[in-house]
Amino acid sequence: MFIIKIIIPSLFPFMIFVNFILFSNSIDYLAKLLRPVGKLFNLSGYGVSCLLSSILGGFPYSSIIVNNFVKSNKINNEEANRIINYCQFPSISFLFVGLFKIDHKFLYIIISIYLSSFILLLISHKNTTSNDCDKIELNINNDIPLLYNEVINSTVKSIISISFSILFFSTLSSLLTLIIDNERIIYYISGILEFSNSSINILMFEKKTFIDYLVINIIISFTSLSIIFQ
Repeated sequence: MFIIKIIIPSLFPFMIFVNFILFSNSIDYLAKLLRPVGKLFNLSGYGVSCLLSSILGGFPYSSIIVNNFVKSNKINNEEANRIINYCQFPSISFLFVGLFKIDHKFLYIIISIYLSSFILLLISHKNTTSNDCDKIELNINNDIPLLYNEVINSTVKSIISISFSILFFSTLSSLLTLIIDNERIIYYISGILEFSNSSINILMFEKKTFIDYLVINIIISFTSLSIIFQ
């Protein structure tokens, strides 16, 4: 039920949007448009596009896009590493739909996650910009039926992969109840395995402490083994 009520509604619309941009080749236009923003963070327009995909679709979905951009020579390895190292965000829709609506104090954690990542990205002074967006050939995919099939197939495959990973690591987390009798400790540890369900359970504690909020911040920043394996 958690996957149906939280994960799919929060991720599916943004995956549809991002895949449409990618498969229609509109990403070239977007990269060109975002080039001035990229100069602030010493990223190419494509790099900023990866950054936006991380904010919208979350990690690890954004890492798939980063990998595709490296293979197609849109960004280089150094730029890809900076994005992966500093921008491992959960999707912004999950943060608000799944967590913020449970506890409005979570807004401070959301701000700290994004602010710290952008600061680290800003102060990493390396010349890592990728291809010049002015030199790319801009083409739009006008084959609507083919575009529709590619977008839907890619989105469904990603949702299935994410859902299976959540189920697998959530099952492992449930085994902790057999050896640990403390509910807080169980959710703290299970957050290492699968962050989304654990974060929600911690936020639903009737009496939350500073440690609870700190642990959630750590869990989300780490992203969990479930995300890393995806």
